[in-house]
Amino acid sequence: MKKLVLSILFVLVFISCTSQAEKFETAFNEGNLTEAETILKEIKANDGRHVYAQMLIEEYLSIDEIDRAIHVYERITPYHCSTYEMQWENLYGLDGYEVAVTAKLRKALVKADRFEEAWEYYPLEYETETYAGNASSYFRYMSDVIVHLCSNNRKSEAQLFLNSHANWFRANVDNGE
Repeated sequence: MKKLVLSILFVLVFISCTSQAEKFETAFNEGNLTEAETILKEIKANDGRHVYAQMLIEEYLSIDEIDRAIHVYERITPYHCSTYEMQWENLYGLDGYEVAVTAKLRKALVKADRFEEAWEYYPLEYETETYAGNASSYFRYMSDVIVHLCSNNRKSEAQLFLNSHANWFRANVDNGE
C-alpha cells in the first residue's frame, strides 16, 4: 500500500512539474491541436508563447483551419501590435512573430477568397488605414488578390475586384493633399 501511495505521489509531482511548454509540445506532436490551444493560453509570454502560437497557427493553416488560426492570433496571444506598428516590431520584442503570422494569414485568406478580411493583415506605413501614404500597401493587397484570381482563371472577377477597389485610390489618394 505504501508503494502505491508513493507511486501516485510521484506521478502527481511529475505531472505538476511538467512545464506548460512541454505539455504543449506533447499535445501538438500528438496532433491534439485543441488541447495544445488550451495549454497555449497558460504559457507565459516570456516562456515562448509566441513561438508556440506561431507553430499552432501554421499547423491550423496547413489544414485549412483559417478561423482557428485567426483565433489563436487574435485571442490567445497576449498582445500584438497593429499592422502599422509592425514596422517597429523589434521594439515590442516579438522577434518577427507579427510580420510572419500576418503574412501567412493574409496569404491564406486571399487563397480562400476572403479578400476583405485579408486587407486587415497587410502592413501599413501610416496609422490611418485610409491615409494616402498607405497607397503602396493597398496596391500590394489589390495585386495579391488580382494575381490570385487571374492565376485561377477568374479574370472577370479580377476585373470586378479591380473596378470596385480602385475607388480606394480615388477617395484617398486622388483627393488627398
